[in-house]
Amino acid sequence: MSQYSHKAEIEAVLAARHQNVFAFLGAHEAGAGKQVVRTVQPYAKEVAVIVGNERVVAEKLHKDGYFEAVTPKGLYELEVTPFEGEATRLSDPYSFGLQLGDQDMYFFREGTHQRLWEVLGARLKTVHGIAGCQFAVWAPNAQRVSVVGDWNRWDGRMNVMRNRIEAGIWEIFIPGITELTHYKFEVVDAHGHMCLKSDPYAVFAQHGTLTSSLVFNMERYRWSDNEWMQRRAKCDLYHAPMSAYEVHLGSWKRKESEGNRWLSYKELADDLIPYVKGLGFTHIEIMGIAEHPFDGSWGYQVTGYFAPTSRFGNPDESSSTAPRCMNMPTHASASTRTGAPSSSITAAMR
Repeated sequence: MSQYSHKAEIEAVLAARHQNVFAFLGAHEAGAGKQVVRTVQPYAKEVAVIVGNERVVAEKLHKDGYFEAVTPKGLYELEVTPFEGEATRLSDPYSFGLQLGDQDMYFFREGTHQRLWEVLGARLKTVHGIAGCQFAVWAPNAQRVSVVGDWNRWDGRMNVMRNRIEAGIWEIFIPGITELTHYKFEVVDAHGHMCLKSDPYAVFAQHGTLTSSLVFNMERYRWSDNEWMQRRAKCDLYHAPMSAYEVHLGSWKRKESEGNRWLSYKELADDLIPYVKGLGFTHIEIMGIAEHPFDGSWGYQVTGYFAPTSRFGNPDESSSTAPRCMNMPTHASASTRTGAPSSSITAAMR
């Protein structure tokens, strides 16, 4: 066994029941200018720790994949060699500090945080020059929350999250996660029951019987509706004429020649907007556009209030549909304009 680690803690971290995993995994002071680096890699044949130009092969101290190495102090990477395939170098999620700031915690606890969709869920970001994804979810009564996905074989032992006990939020930054990665949260509840949960703050998700959340870059799309927003502010909203055409996108029109499939967001914009304008309506009210599993609910059994349904395309394609309701850039609704879709959308046409 290790002189730096207790057997009980090793067994707890391998069982994903360690109460403060960031205090154990990662790099920690070992004295005399050294650090002990601990990692759980259940599918690794060998793990080495790279510090500068020095490569230290970690000792496997438990058959279930607990590795430990004593190295010179400094920034490090892990070189993981699986039982099958080539070695890969990666940054350790447990080498990163707190992700959510004190103000986020304060306003969340107070119930006055106005932009939670930018804090919770999955957010691509770069930390200390390393690209990856920040995951955060509120689960105040959970005993443990892990992020699971294709990259870690859906194994909840691999990426156990940090519990921000001051707010009940669980968080972790995982380097190397890219757009369109599938993920869920593995939650152990207060009674010890484990379940997989889709992300309630996901901005993109599968639908139907497939229920994974997907990482998506919400910083790419740029709204270009400033001129329209300025003109809207000068309109007499309470006295201007308004006639809304209510439509369910999934049933309004289908592609019969292609298996009766749904139209995409782009195809709907091509066909629906001129049709509604031709009838003399001023607005389109879109029914049930938030993500939902059951087609027959028409979108009113919502599972993702922040995710426009992927039935018709991705979030960028959904966002780009709204400006096409006018001859110039426009808005869909106040909530959509700021990045948080509502369960239905009204778009004005001019």
